[in-house]
Amino acid sequence: MSTATGYHSLWVTDSPADADYRRNTQPWTWARLRAVSGWELGRRYRDEIGEGFWMHRTPWVAAPHVEVRTRSWQTHTRHAFLVTGTRAALLTCFDECRHAHGELLNVIGQHTPESADDGAGPAPWRHLRVPAKPQRGRHLSLTSTQGAVHVELRQGTARLARLTFTSRQWTPEQIHDAAAGLLEQTDR
Repeated sequence: MSTATGYHSLWVTDSPADADYRRNTQPWTWARLRAVSGWELGRRYRDEIGEGFWMHRTPWVAAPHVEVRTRSWQTHTRHAFLVTGTRAALLTCFDECRHAHGELLNVIGQHTPESADDGAGPAPWRHLRVPAKPQRGRHLSLTSTQGAVHVELRQGTARLARLTFTSRQWTPEQIHDAAAGLLEQTDR
């Protein structure tokens, strides 16, 4: 969150409850704020300290806690999402990748839990929901195998991609949002 004083100084903090934010951070300028890539202005904010606004990470920025490793074969490409060396998810693109410039990988990474384990996969998959409204003739299907939950992107009966969640740390909301990114960020 950023706050402005009557002198139009900007103070950036990641802790809105920090009453000593001016002592714990440095003032910013509008020019410096404009130069920050991967973030956009969010809603206004007002509290007892003053006015401010939220900054939101955009899909063009990789999540700092996630490493994406990509490996390609003739028939498919796999993108593994690792958190401290442990795989939390696996995106398999069949034939060719239909996402551009890593945006989908960043969106999935931003929804990836801060920790991962080699557990039996997310909590009961019957409680999970994925976006039901088709986009551009494409839809999602949800399945489960022992130890994993799978979301497949399909066009008709053709499989375009499969996103597999393998860590118990995934919440239903994170799975839903990563699946929504899969549906929204595949254009080709």
